[in-house]
Amino acid sequence: MSRASFPAPAAIPAPIGVPPGAPRPARVTTRRAFSAPAGVGGRSELERAQLRKLRHLLRSVLAPNPFYAAKLAHLGPRPVVKDLADFTNGFPATTKSELTRDQLSHPPYGSNLTFPLARYTRCHQTSGSTGAALRWLDTPESWQHLLGNWHRILSAAGVAPADRFLFAFSFGPFIGSWPGATTW
Repeated sequence: MSRASFPAPAAIPAPIGVPPGAPRPARVTTRRAFSAPAGVGGRSELERAQLRKLRHLLRSVLAPNPFYAAKLAHLGPRPVVKDLADFTNGFPATTKSELTRDQLSHPPYGSNLTFPLARYTRCHQTSGSTGAALRWLDTPESWQHLLGNWHRILSAAGVAPADRFLFAFSFGPFIGSWPGATTW
């Protein structure tokens, strides 16, 4: 069937609770530019906050996380990050292939675990369309952080709690955009 022979889409149905044919109020969305988190002013202040959080993350992860302890061992037990450029230039990026190899060597979740397994409450995985599916786990705190990020993204795009949209993908452990659909 050619593109031209597809039938025209049906009329967009009225929102739930609005009778068919009833006038719909125009919704004007004012797109807001992304703003820095509360308490963060200009660029230099934002970078100081990012550096502080990065240093905290490294202190929290390096000792208990076998994957990153091994990956960053050449930097010493307590690597020093002078600034964000130092981190960008001195710390190796982590690739999906590294994480996949780690999970194959240490099934089912790999050694990239910072907490005891009992602390994790959600399991997700990639679709596996380019190889082995990659799994990762979330704690209640990391899941709430993810939802908070989606909330900021959708708010910046002008999406409001009354808006409705469709995510067309499977309902398996593939995370896709599910967090965005559950932020309100």
